[in-house]
Amino acid sequence: MRVGTRCNVGSECASLGAGAFCKQSTVPESGYSPTSYPAGFCTLPCTGTCPSGSVCAGGVSSLPLLFNETERFCTKACTTAGECGEIPNFTCRAVGNLTATPIGGCWLASPTTFTGGGQPNKLGQGCSSTAQCANPPDVVVATCLTTLPGGYCAAYADLADTSAWCGAGGIGIRFPGSTPDGGTAEVCLQACSNPGGAASRSGYSCFGVVDRTQGAVWRSTCTTASQCTAIDAQLTQCTNGICCNASNQCQGLSPMTR
Repeated sequence: MRVGTRCNVGSECASLGAGAFCKQSTVPESGYSPTSYPAGFCTLPCTGTCPSGSVCAGGVSSLPLLFNETERFCTKACTTAGECGEIPNFTCRAVGNLTATPIGGCWLASPTTFTGGGQPNKLGQGCSSTAQCANPPDVVVATCLTTLPGGYCAAYADLADTSAWCGAGGIGIRFPGSTPDGGTAEVCLQACSNPGGAASRSGYSCFGVVDRTQGAVWRSTCTTASQCTAIDAQLTQCTNGICCNASNQCQGLSPMTR
């Protein structure tokens, strides 16, 4: 018996030692229903190190947490997808802390099958409540920025790898001093491909990030040049809703640095 062996009941995993169990569903945030895995698999709680041939999955800033799997558990170690074929729909994923060196472990190949879980698909859309911005992602991650014109669907990306949390249609941005305690909020915004240009939504523009090579859709800062000079005397023109100087160097948004 080893971690990752397929099972139906906990007694099948007993030889792994004290605490071993057959994991058959997620342990979600309080108030949410668990989601069943494609099949049960033998595991141990990850409270330190896992047995040889297995690694610790889950925890803060992990891919499983994005899909509302809050439990930390041991799973079979891997380097290739073929090592994970015992459990249906499992493949080799980075299952540990996404801000650290990737740890290969067997986990879901298509976690978007989870109710409410997955990468956000409503970034930048208008909204009046967080519920309109969720499923996916889970409502614990989604947020409606109601102070922006018409509301703006975003998603929190605390301590996480932005490609995993924001998806291809999003981009991670830091907003220092924006949390109630004065800390930095890290959120996924709608990505755009024309930095310095207009956005599809009225009142919004494509602000440059990452050395202005990528863009994020955000509230326009101007309609007239005078609004720009009121911000900074060197900002003498309003272009596509963004304040720029005489050399056409324009305002941008600061990207995440993790």
